Amino acid sequence: MTNVSNEPAFTIVDVSGNTLHFDQFAYERSIEKARGDYHDANWIRCRITLQASTLKQSVHAALLTTEIKELAETLRVALLVPGTETTFTSMEPYIDLNVIRRDRYVDVTARLDLAPALGPVVEFRFECRPEDIEATLGTIGHVQELFPER
Repeated sequence: MTNVSNEPAFTIVDVSGNTLHFDQFAYERSIEKARGDYHDANWIRCRITLQASTLKQSVHAALLTTEIKELAETLRVALLVPGTETTFTSMEPYIDLNVIRRDRYVDVTARLDLAPALGPVVEFRFECRPEDIEATLGTIGHVQELFPER
C-alpha cells in the first residue's frame, strides 16, 4: 500500500458515545502500478471499527474514492432534509448505511460485514445529533482532500 497515514479519519458518533470509525486510509496501488485503470487507481484501503458498549468489531475494507464522496452525500442529504431516508452501500460489501433524519436526531443504521459475502454481519443503530453529523462531514472532507479521485 502507498500513502499510509494514521492521521486522516472520520467518525460517526451517537448521543451515547457509540462510534463508527473510519481510519488507516491508503491508496491500494500507486498511480504507476494502477496503469491507467480507473478502479485500480481509486481503491482506498481503510479500517472500519464499530464500537458500542462492550461490542467492538473492526474490518479492513476497500472503498472507491467516489464512494467516500457518496457516503458524505448520504449524510448531507439526510442532515438537511428532515424526514428524508437515504442509503449508502459500498461496491465491496463491507459497509451499508441507512440514514433517516428525524426531528431532533439523525438515525444511522450501520451494517458491517466482517467477512464480505461470508459473514458474520454486525448491525447497530446510532442516534446522532445533527451537529455531530456536520462535524463528521468536515472530517470526511479532509479525507477526500488527501485521497482525491485519480
